[in-house]
Amino acid sequence: MKEIGLILVGVGYLWFWGLAMNHDPPAKIVPIQHAATLDRTTTYTAEEVGKHLSQVGMTIHEQSPLHILPATVMLAGTILILISSQSQWTRRDSNNECA
Repeated sequence: MKEIGLILVGVGYLWFWGLAMNHDPPAKIVPIQHAATLDRTTTYTAEEVGKHLSQVGMTIHEQSPLHILPATVMLAGTILILISSQSQWTRRDSNNECA
């Protein structure tokens, strides 16, 4: 069970790392793309500016990878490691009491 936990932690870490390395930073790209669509000679109201900022934020949010899945795999692996370690200590303690 401990080996399965170690495998899950390793797979989760590699998955998380892969998401981080293969992902373009949307926080840098999206505002530039949205700025290119705006007319520089127009004066915007506060409501229009708020609308554009909301669009930028939602676009960044939609393009961000889902990091909760690899984090959950790593958490499950860690829990399995802890459970197997506790059961190992329980077996050692019960063997010492009988001796």
